[in-house]
Amino acid sequence: MIDLAPYSDVLVLDTQVILEGKPLEELPWEQLGADGPILLLCTPTMLSEVDRRKRDGRLGERARRFNRLVEPAIGTSEPVPLLNHPPRVDVALVAVDSINWQELGDLDPNSGDDRIVAEALFARVSDTSRLTMFSYDMRPRSAATRHGLASAKPPEEWIYEPEPSPVEKDNLRLRQRVRDLEASQPEIIATLDIDGDLPVKVLVVEPLQDDAAEALAERILAMHPRSAQQDWIALRDPGYDGRYDEFVKKVRRYGRNLSRALERLFNQVSFQFGFAVEGSVGASHLDVQLRATGAALYDKMIVKDIAPPKPPRREQLWATPLWSGPTLADLMTKVPRHQVVFDPQPSRGPSLRLACEDFRHGRTFTKRIYAELNAKAQNSAEVRLTITAANMKGSVERAISIPIESDCVKVEDLIELDAQSMRREYRLQALFNELISRNETDEIES
Repeated sequence: MIDLAPYSDVLVLDTQVILEGKPLEELPWEQLGADGPILLLCTPTMLSEVDRRKRDGRLGERARRFNRLVEPAIGTSEPVPLLNHPPRVDVALVAVDSINWQELGDLDPNSGDDRIVAEALFARVSDTSRLTMFSYDMRPRSAATRHGLASAKPPEEWIYEPEPSPVEKDNLRLRQRVRDLEASQPEIIATLDIDGDLPVKVLVVEPLQDDAAEALAERILAMHPRSAQQDWIALRDPGYDGRYDEFVKKVRRYGRNLSRALERLFNQVSFQFGFAVEGSVGASHLDVQLRATGAALYDKMIVKDIAPPKPPRREQLWATPLWSGPTLADLMTKVPRHQVVFDPQPSRGPSLRLACEDFRHGRTFTKRIYAELNAKAQNSAEVRLTITAANMKGSVERAISIPIESDCVKVEDLIELDAQSMRREYRLQALFNELISRNETDEIES
C-alpha cells in the first residue's frame, strides 16, 4: 500500500496525458500551484494502453519514452523520484484490489477511461479520497467526480498540437506531389531593401573657381615633375613622355571635375535585392530589370576621381608585357547556363539588367547594387525591381521610394585640398572600409 501522507497532491494519470501530452519530466509542475511534493499514479489499464502504442507510427516513440521513465518503479511498491527541483514530483505504479463492478453500475468495464477511474477507486493507497483524476477528457473526470474523487484538467499548453496520422501525412505528401507535377510556371519570391536610414541627404557641390582649380593643378604638377631620362645602363622608356603629357591633361581637368566626383561619392546609396524560385519549376530565361527614377544605378561602388591622378613612372622595356589584352581563352569563355550575370557588362545608368538562362527551383540569389541620387530630383527617387521569365505569366515587382533632402556645399567643405583628406564622412564610407578589409575590391571602382 502506498502512503499518501507525504504528498500535497496525488494525480491519477490517464492515457491521453502520456500519449498526447509533452514529456512528464519537462512539464512546469509549479503551474499547478501545489506546494509539493506531487505524486503521479499509474494504473494497470493506463500502462497496458501505453504499451499497446509502442509500435504505433505516430505515438510509438512517446510510449517507449514513458516506459523508460517509469522503469525504475517496476518491482517496488514505493514511489520513485521523477523531478527533484521544487515542487518535487514522484511517480508510482499502483496495485489495485479486485474491482466490484456491481458497485460501479454506471461505469463500463470495457471502456478504458472507466476502468482507470475504477482502478483509482480500488487502488491500494492509504486514502483514496485524496486522489485526483488528471485528464484532458471530460468522461474520466466526470466519472471520477460522480464517485467522490477530485478531478483536474492539465494546462492546454502541456499537450501537443494535433498531428496528422501517417495515412493523412501520406495523403498530404501525395497531394503536394500532384500540385508540383501540375505546376507549369515558377514561383518567384523577390526582395528589395535600401541600406541605412531615411531620408537621404544629397549634396549639390559648387565647382571650384577657375583660378582655384588652376592653382590646385600647379601644386600637384610641382609635386610630380617630369622624370629625367634614366642613366645609360637602363634602356630608355620611349612611351614615358607621352604618358606624362596625358598625366598633365588629367591634372588640369582634376580640379574642374572634382565637384562632380564628390557629388557622386556623397550621393551614393546601396541596395540589397534578391530572389528565389520556390515550388518545383525553375525559371527559364530569367530576366531581372532594375530601373531608377531620379537616380543612376551602378553595379559597383564608384570611388574615383577624388584623389589626384597618379603620375607615370619610367619603365624598363623588358618590364613591359608584350600583350596586355584578353587572351584567346578569355574570348572563348562561355557563361554557364545557371549563372546570373549582368547584361551587358559592366552595367550602369538609369537601369540595370541581369539574366540567367536556367535558374533552378530551390535556388536563391542576392546582390548589392548602388545608386547615385540626383540632387536636383524633387523630394524623392524610386528604384523598381521587375522579374520575368519565359515560362512565367506576368511579372514579379518590388519598388522602394527614397525620400531625399538637398543641401548646397563647396568643395572645400568636403575635402582638404592640400592634405588630400576628407573633412566629412560619406554615407557608404563604413561599407567601403569593410570591403577593403575583406579584400573585396572587385566591388569598388576607384
